[in-house]
Amino acid sequence: MATEHDQWSRWVLERRDGGSRRQRAIALEFLAPIRDRVLDAAEPLDGATLLDVGSGDGLIGLAGLERVGAHGVVIFSDVSEVLLEQCRLLVADRSATTQARFVQDRRTASTDSGFRPSATLRRR
Repeated sequence: MATEHDQWSRWVLERRDGGSRRQRAIALEFLAPIRDRVLDAAEPLDGATLLDVGSGDGLIGLAGLERVGAHGVVIFSDVSEVLLEQCRLLVADRSATTQARFVQDRRTASTDSGFRPSATLRRR
């Protein structure tokens, strides 16, 4: 994993749930049905390419791996190298590395709090 956390990874991995596993579990319980509705609306996904923009810690993309099947691909896209690395590790834990791609747009990953959209993506 990258050694330096950026502002996005600090928020997603450390601050969002206040470091509380219990709060994280509560958040996931709330978000799981929403994630499932998003993926249900995208069906059929078997063999498809699914782009998870703003992947964060992989909530949608990781669940999408099962839905795209062995012949599909999930593209995890985020401005944070740290969050993409977290997703890579979680994908590897699921033995699904052949189904996953990772894209980072470094131009939007500035240190200020303003997000600047970009059309240019760098494949990782």
